[in-house]
Amino acid sequence: MKIILTLLILFSVTKEPVAQGLQVPCLDCDKYERNAIPKTGYWGNIQRPGAGFNFEVQNGTLVGSHYAYDENGNQIWYLFSGPLVSSDETNLMWTFEAEMQRFANGQCVNCEYTAPELIPNQGNIKINFHQMGSASYTVDNGERIFIVPFLFGIDGTNVFSPRTDYQFPDLVGRWVFVVDQTLFENQTSFYSDRISFVGTIRFRDRINDDQKIQITYDFTYEATPFDDVVFANTIICTALKNGTEIGAPECFIEDVFLLGFGLRDYFLPIGNITEDRFFAETTDGEILEAFRTKYTTEPL
Repeated sequence: MKIILTLLILFSVTKEPVAQGLQVPCLDCDKYERNAIPKTGYWGNIQRPGAGFNFEVQNGTLVGSHYAYDENGNQIWYLFSGPLVSSDETNLMWTFEAEMQRFANGQCVNCEYTAPELIPNQGNIKINFHQMGSASYTVDNGERIFIVPFLFGIDGTNVFSPRTDYQFPDLVGRWVFVVDQTLFENQTSFYSDRISFVGTIRFRDRINDDQKIQITYDFTYEATPFDDVVFANTIICTALKNGTEIGAPECFIEDVFLLGFGLRDYFLPIGNITEDRFFAETTDGEILEAFRTKYTTEPL
């Protein structure tokens, strides 16, 4: 299987620099070019809980808040906003830089409205989004800290621990899949450059033996509205072992059928798998993005 051949090089991956927080490995990410919009919601350093971020992205603009503490241990909130800047660097999708601000003397709970006072110049924050669910940040050129989205409400497991403690979310449920082929030329009105379909993802198995750690999900879908053919595929993530060493995990969505294009395989970095979205890509730039619509496999 091609996944095994690809993974044979994983033990030669350059060692990542030491920094605080959970770093999410991304094997062969230099081969792919499309950038996934960062996961919205709450993020933080799960290895040192107590502070964190909230991110929202609309049309290329990120608005964020950072909840932390001052020198005396008192809670404090910072706000910032600005554009996401696309990056061409390996394992770096977006960069972001903005001045942090604070507000004070505003409306208390159940009180009459009082306009808050802006307190500017609270430091300069730089954020690098490496994958959909992996980022790092610095404030005023301080220590680099890695952060990931918080997982709550559904089960998550450290499937590939101790290689990475990234929480692999339970993918079981109903999903909408959208294929974007806008990089391809000579599209016809029948073979659209965007194709969408609804599918159901179910857990198949997890393997942890002397050779590998592997988790597999099955998903079924109707690729066209013209017949009742139901296609079955797999989402498979594998990390090879070499004695006590565990390589970086690599994931694929295998043999997805697209009308007019046949079977396609999609590369899926583990950091692009979040609880309600995932983002996969072929080697020639075609993307498949999925959005969860239900957390069960019951009919819509």
